[in-house]
Amino acid sequence: MVLPYCKKHDIAFAPHGALGGNGARTGTRNLIEDFPRLNKMAEAKGVSTHALVLAALRHKWPNIIHIAGARKIEHVREMAEVVPTVRFTRSELELIDGIKKGK
Repeated sequence: MVLPYCKKHDIAFAPHGALGGNGARTGTRNLIEDFPRLNKMAEAKGVSTHALVLAALRHKWPNIIHIAGARKIEHVREMAEVVPTVRFTRSELELIDGIKKGK
């Protein structure tokens, strides 16, 4: 409800924990292990799973501003250089929207 409203009214939105938040930091959530289909798609596109997810979010919600908590400069570069270049087909976006944990 919030994202569609923000998009419709051209309001920027900064999601908290878009890649797993506290669960990713504490080890209870692992984007690559928990979502193998995303990992497979990322490998096919030649990007990291994290970059793929951020690119998909950005594609669907162009008003999102990502605040990546990168620990390495390589991750910052990837977010700045790779995420904007990732493109999706309609079927890929539908697949991403339908993915559940463990699949």
